[in-house]
Amino acid sequence: MKQFSNFLFASLLVVLAVNLVGCSDGKLKTEPVRGIVTLDGVPLEDASVNFTPKNPGEGTASFGRTNAKGEYLLQTLLGNVDAGTLPGEYVVTVSKHIQVPTGRRIEDSNSGEMQDEMDSILIFPEMAKYANTKTTPFSATVVKGKNQFDFDLKSE
Repeated sequence: MKQFSNFLFASLLVVLAVNLVGCSDGKLKTEPVRGIVTLDGVPLEDASVNFTPKNPGEGTASFGRTNAKGEYLLQTLLGNVDAGTLPGEYVVTVSKHIQVPTGRRIEDSNSGEMQDEMDSILIFPEMAKYANTKTTPFSATVVKGKNQFDFDLKSE
């Protein structure tokens, strides 16, 4: 009897998990989200665009990277590539980082070879407000259907 109870409980958990993600392939039912990011009206290439849910339990964190034209397509970790995100209200951050050597050498955990340690730094530190969820002026409400959100960063 206990085995049957465990089996029933496990089965219910599987059904619940499938319903939570929206379909049996483990992917979220997302809405397409795209847009253009500019800096003073000029396309901003290789910038990170992050959508963070405003309210816990609504939506899911999602991200995109801009191309040479400043265009991005959003996706989540659990959704299909460039498929968008869940409907909801989001705080939007935009940042651009580069990798720079720290001057120290470290051992690569995979190969065991010594390599330069790298650190990520914000390219436009004077515009850090766009990279912080507490100070960014950007927000978006994702709805069913296609969503287009363009963001123009202003240099100070």
